[in-house]
Amino acid sequence: GCCGACLQQYFESKVASSQFSLPTISCIQCRGRLPCSRWRECVEEPTYQRYKDLARRLLNVRCPACDRMLSLAAEEPGTPQREGALEAFRQRCRDLKAVCDTWSGFKTGTVTAARFVDVLAESGPSDLLDSRPERRIADDGWHYANRQFFQWYGQERAQHEWDRADVYSLARRVAKDGDEYTLAEFRDWFGNSAQARWASAPICAMRLAEDVLPLIDDVERRTALHLAQLRRYPKIWTPCCHMEYCFKCQVGSWHDGRTCEQVLEREAAVEVQFCEGCGVPTQRTEGCSHMICLCGASWTWEGGDDEDDQDSDWDF
Repeated sequence: GCCGACLQQYFESKVASSQFSLPTISCIQCRGRLPCSRWRECVEEPTYQRYKDLARRLLNVRCPACDRMLSLAAEEPGTPQREGALEAFRQRCRDLKAVCDTWSGFKTGTVTAARFVDVLAESGPSDLLDSRPERRIADDGWHYANRQFFQWYGQERAQHEWDRADVYSLARRVAKDGDEYTLAEFRDWFGNSAQARWASAPICAMRLAEDVLPLIDDVERRTALHLAQLRRYPKIWTPCCHMEYCFKCQVGSWHDGRTCEQVLEREAAVEVQFCEGCGVPTQRTEGCSHMICLCGASWTWEGGDDEDDQDSDWDF
């Protein structure tokens, strides 16, 4: 075994040595993954706060409209709210056993985040795939999504109330072109293959952030799942101005007509300069010469005019 002082030093050094990654904290003996709740007890509060800050930085985006740097990270939920939302989530799963088994393995680190995303898409609530969920009118005259009916009415009554409620707006899902369509529009475009394409739509980033991430109390597991989904489906809208943004390429558009691989290959040849705060090599892929690093430092790009990008075929 190890004494408390040695454990504290080990955990704090792991966190302090990370700048742009979120380290998985392992047991010093068996090397298995330690839940955040376990090692957090052994360190000072500033160390854990730094760990949470690292998680937020990994999910930073810079909106091309308002130029704000903000994080997509989900807020840490309170226990009572999480328990109630978790029960409602379980009731809506299409294959609860498959989701629970995979969730258990994901918590211990034996199941990858990418595999968990797959199982959520296949066996979790079907409305996780809805970029805009179907909404129906309740007795109070307002319109709500299916998950809200289950949260308020409970499993026994919710489905009955949902079935008898009038439809306010139909569900929409994202097609391969990045736009949202109803099932009827899928059928108009795709004919016999419409239902299969509808069922294979990607998990909506907003649904994941609202319905799944708040159920995970471990900040490292929550961040890992979020990143797995964003890396697989990087085309998102910024939460502040609803602007197109590619998370994988970190540019303020969906770079139509070019794959992420093409964009990243091109950027590999772009000049880099070094952040004055942390020294990390940085590329200027778009916008003005005012640079804001993930570490929080602001600095000015040396050389080149702001207008340079306007004449480029690669202006995103």
